[in-house]
Amino acid sequence: MNLSRWTGVGNSRGRRNTVCRCGRRATVVGQFRTLGRQRWIGDNLANSVKHRLMGALVSMNVIDAEATFPTLTTSRLTLRELLPADAPSLFAVHGDAEGMRWFGTDPMTDIGEADKLIQVFADWRRSGSGVRWAVERLSDGLFLGTCGLFRWNRNWRSCVVGYELHPIVRGNGYMSEALSAAIDYGFDAMQINRVEAQVHPQNAPSIQTLETLGFSREGYQRQAGYWRETYHDLLQFALLRSEFRRRI
Repeated sequence: MNLSRWTGVGNSRGRRNTVCRCGRRATVVGQFRTLGRQRWIGDNLANSVKHRLMGALVSMNVIDAEATFPTLTTSRLTLRELLPADAPSLFAVHGDAEGMRWFGTDPMTDIGEADKLIQVFADWRRSGSGVRWAVERLSDGLFLGTCGLFRWNRNWRSCVVGYELHPIVRGNGYMSEALSAAIDYGFDAMQINRVEAQVHPQNAPSIQTLETLGFSREGYQRQAGYWRETYHDLLQFALLRSEFRRRI
């Protein structure tokens, strides 16, 4: 799982597709053979259907990209959009080598990496592949970390959950509270049926967080991760909509 108060705390518009029509008016000179007429009609109907479907897909992506960011609130937290101004705070979390030991990536060494990560999270939202929230404490606006849902497979109605919390504020149940709200959003608004998570076997606090939310351990993946120049085994967890126990 991945203070003094950390400093600082991201559309394309689709055009309506029109039904494809033949660009030339057919002027029948003499006899127009029935087979040719059928092929011409069939091709244009196929193109019409294809363009309508493409228009629907473009519209769906535009809706995903332009919709208001889903800000969530719990009893102690606000889950909001990550902004460029959050880069110093995000860097404070991801730059802590010991605190990010089991996160799955090398610790950040430059604030520019935080800027890029915020852009990555914004791209998830624009592409419709996921959403990442900044986790902020309601009482004082303190930036605690992030959490989110990504690798959204709409056909399978599944996604993966990811999260990280600054070590100084761990042990207070903040991430369980944040994830409960995020997962509830996934099951409700995104119509997901299954949420997956991968955790390092030695990351006991993260395992406890997942189990508190109702996740079940499904398997052991050998050398599934690679960071800090080392291969790492991972535990596979998953939570189904029918098993979800909201804890906020």
